[in-house]
Amino acid sequence: MPAPSMQPRQHDDHSAARLAVMQRRFDDAKAFLAPSLLHNPDDVDALCLSALVHWRSHGDFAAAESHLARARALRPHDPSVLTLCAEFALHLGDVDAVFALAGRALAADGSKSAALIAMARADARRVDDAMLDLMHRLTQAATTKSGDLRHLHNAIGRVLDARADYDAAFDHFSQSNQLASGVYDASVADKRLAEVRRVFTRPFFDARHDYGLRGYGAIFIVGPPRTGSTLIEQMLKAHPGIESSGESDAVRDIEYGLRRLHKGSANDANSFGHIETIGPELIEQAASAYLSKTAKQMGPLRPDVMLRRRVDKKLSNFLHTGLIHLMFPDAVFLQVRRHPLDVCLSCYGQSFDGHHYTQQQETLAHFYRLYRAHMQFWAELAPESVLTVRYEGYVSEPEAQARKLLTQMGMEWDAACASPDRRQQFVATSSAAQVKAPVHKKAIHRWKHYEHRLQPLIHHLGGLARIEDMHAG
Repeated sequence: MPAPSMQPRQHDDHSAARLAVMQRRFDDAKAFLAPSLLHNPDDVDALCLSALVHWRSHGDFAAAESHLARARALRPHDPSVLTLCAEFALHLGDVDAVFALAGRALAADGSKSAALIAMARADARRVDDAMLDLMHRLTQAATTKSGDLRHLHNAIGRVLDARADYDAAFDHFSQSNQLASGVYDASVADKRLAEVRRVFTRPFFDARHDYGLRGYGAIFIVGPPRTGSTLIEQMLKAHPGIESSGESDAVRDIEYGLRRLHKGSANDANSFGHIETIGPELIEQAASAYLSKTAKQMGPLRPDVMLRRRVDKKLSNFLHTGLIHLMFPDAVFLQVRRHPLDVCLSCYGQSFDGHHYTQQQETLAHFYRLYRAHMQFWAELAPESVLTVRYEGYVSEPEAQARKLLTQMGMEWDAACASPDRRQQFVATSSAAQVKAPVHKKAIHRWKHYEHRLQPLIHHLGGLARIEDMHAG
């Protein structure tokens, strides 16, 4: 009988799929889950993991919603299923659904910290005293896992920030960051910038003027998180001639594959030997591979749509600008500028996984200055390829700034771009609930509430006068 041997295999497949999701190896995760869903379509754990794969890979979120609906039908009172559904609703910007689902999860299991965290991320102002008290108690519970503890402190910080208790909020943001794993290596980042400056010169590109593919309307939104980039992406996506592949790993994966082909550079993130020696055929293949992968991530277009611009919002692509410029010589690099202290404070208060520079004020300052140095280099090398949108200007005059940006991109105005928050769409970032709200100016100069706690950041960015010059420049 196959049944006895299926259970251990199923458990192994689930564990492997869960690890693959964490490592963003989504194709591998799908392969691990396929046997479970084939042999048992009512496998709730596999359904939930499959939903995660669909939305985190920016794939078919309708399929994710279908899998979660099936899981809820099978286990309507399961707190883990309800919490996952709440997290999905958060990405849809459906705040009421987040609180309803998370509330049901907590009614079934009062220790479900992820449900409280989803509420705080959706709308910290709606977290009442009883919920906040439960968060505090869970931070003291011996059964709370370290990862959950980190995000609980962050959630408490969000609630206290919404209540204007800024000192207490900052204390919890700091506790959250102290619990984070991983270390930011500033020296590695500095070496990469030095190599970029050495390799990517005007003669380098002049010698390769016939490389790559043109006419595909590639737009790469780049920069640090929390600049308002998702807001701009959603505005662009509202245009009928523009689609987005979201935060695609395509460029990163292609560059890694090219490194492996080039002996000696596969494990050296600071080496560009693979690009210095690459020929036009391989660059064209890389560009075609990028178009193929991101087309899948964009999903099927409506029959009446003529795609003229394609957006990639993987912000860290500013580290791969050299390869992108070879693959798509007419690509646009769009950076959203926001006050440096608002950006860094918002990053510090996010409990980002994998963004190790956000854990300390000193490393936040280093990363921000590194990003600005990268973009200044490219703006001087290829000024026609770099466009800038200022967050403060956009939220003050959204339609005027949207019109200006679309004109710069050679696109005509479309009224849908004036109110992108009205579109029913999935947003695969922590900004989802904010993005679905109408454009507002509430986050401008938020850093002033925390100025006395941000002195290390201010010092390492060069002082307030230098920061204001940086913001204006």
